[in-house]
Amino acid sequence: MRITDAFFQSGAIRDVQKAGGAKPEKKSEGSVGPSRSSDSVTISKAARSASETDRVVAHAQALPEVRETRVAEVKARVQSGYYNTPEFRDQLAERLLKEFGVNG
Repeated sequence: MRITDAFFQSGAIRDVQKAGGAKPEKKSEGSVGPSRSSDSVTISKAARSASETDRVVAHAQALPEVRETRVAEVKARVQSGYYNTPEFRDQLAERLLKEFGVNG
């Protein structure tokens, strides 16, 4: 942004100062130019987390909505009766107990 002489000549800076906005810069004795201070930016953990979330969501959206090969595998297992076998039920029960931390 470039501030031109027209801005200063228009009296806009005085209007801002009168309204309680920017205050004129005070120079200390012996000071030759405007005082310089360094700028810094701090990014909060929440902002970093939001950025990471946005990245993960974008990745997920780039994936195909339906994994056709996985759907075909499950359909074949359903049709074959695989999920109705005692072996599958036992295996499923063991995994659920382990997942929920129940010793069986």
